[in-house]
Amino acid sequence: MEDLLAVAFATSGSRGHRLLFFYPTDGKSSKVGGAQILHEIPPHLLGELLVPDSPYIDKTFTLSVDNYKFVGYPKNVEQFKVRDEARALSFNTVFILKSSSKKHLVAQCQDLSAKFGICLKHEESRCGFVSQEVQILINKVDYSNLQNIEDFKLVYSSVTKDSLLAKHIANIFNSVRSGEGYINERINHWSCITWQPLLSSHPRSATSVQPYHSFLILKDVDSIILSLPQETRTAFSKLLSLLSPVKTLDQLAQDTDLPLSHVLRLVGHLVQWKSATVIQPLTETNMYMLSSDTDLTRDSKDRVLFESTFESVPFLDLVVCFSDPLPLIELQGDFQQREFVSMVAWLLQHCVISQLKTYVFLVPTVLEEGELEKEIDTFLSEKDVDEARKLVDSLKTQVSPVELKSVLKCPSAQDLNDLSSFNSLVKYFRGKHSIFDIAHYEQIPRTYILTVVDKFSEILVTATIPDAN
Repeated sequence: MEDLLAVAFATSGSRGHRLLFFYPTDGKSSKVGGAQILHEIPPHLLGELLVPDSPYIDKTFTLSVDNYKFVGYPKNVEQFKVRDEARALSFNTVFILKSSSKKHLVAQCQDLSAKFGICLKHEESRCGFVSQEVQILINKVDYSNLQNIEDFKLVYSSVTKDSLLAKHIANIFNSVRSGEGYINERINHWSCITWQPLLSSHPRSATSVQPYHSFLILKDVDSIILSLPQETRTAFSKLLSLLSPVKTLDQLAQDTDLPLSHVLRLVGHLVQWKSATVIQPLTETNMYMLSSDTDLTRDSKDRVLFESTFESVPFLDLVVCFSDPLPLIELQGDFQQREFVSMVAWLLQHCVISQLKTYVFLVPTVLEEGELEKEIDTFLSEKDVDEARKLVDSLKTQVSPVELKSVLKCPSAQDLNDLSSFNSLVKYFRGKHSIFDIAHYEQIPRTYILTVVDKFSEILVTATIPDAN
């Protein structure tokens, strides 16, 4: 998240408003850098600005100052055992964004601040974690001994060594800033905060994962498992241990004895965390093409990594096979099937090749809709009028008058069985659904769709293009 510049933790209590932590202060994580922000808006002022009054606690917080946007979700806690008295403490974990940041980024940071605040409130009620950490920070960030911005920067940069709370905040910032797409931080070694940004530009969302898809892992399996909360590891481990690029998610659900809905959610999470990518299961009829940006030079990263993984196979000898769009069965050659599948999966994981998908477009041959009813009457003559009329009425709801006239002029339309097949699929002939998707939506063979396309070739055009995902 390049718009994220810094993070701050501010409190308001019996000792007034304080900016107890600010990260980073060295300017390395962004072009602007936390150091510049502190020079423009001093810590004393930030402490006053970042924790609102009581009526605005437990609500989204947004403050724009000059070129910056401060966003968070302030919380309030009763401090645990402070001189045997219950004292109120307000705090706000504030993410500092560029002023031009879009609304969805602001909302994501507010959501993260809110979830972090909930964890802190829980830990305060459980063991007084916030009170203890705030006291550590107050002792370190002693306003009376800090005379200038450089003093503050020095203290903020070193306080993570003494404060677990500051370390948590820095870890969260670094995870978000790096674009890892997933946060799993165990607060005070107890409460776990898990969070993932909803990336508006992400190619696949959890809801787009379908039972007929498969998926490939993009990260080391062990590192994925270790990054997960303990209570979720069993299900993910079972799923990943049986993963195969030739199996659909429906088949994986049966193999793992997990409900299909649960498998779809697990895979959706992996995709959102950028730990997996959804693919069409590898079959003999799949076609792939060499990606246009693949580096084919002698010392390319992909070449070195591939040949260290498959030592007996020269990288260029394999990728040259994907220069032309051919079904996998024609490319396998002398390779053993299991080895070939592994190599194709590797190429997909590293974006060396892209799958080609075929889409169907309805392109009318008639440009004017004049005398449509006369065309319909001519079509209905010498046919089973009732059945033919039902088909025409159904087509009217799905295509334009010009398109309907073009359909009725096709020779294959004279056979009502063929026209019925066309009518059942015409909703997919807008170039939005691949033949692979259509086959699974309708539970029919791909050959059935291709036959319809062939019979109505006068008005149906196919386009085979690389999968955008």
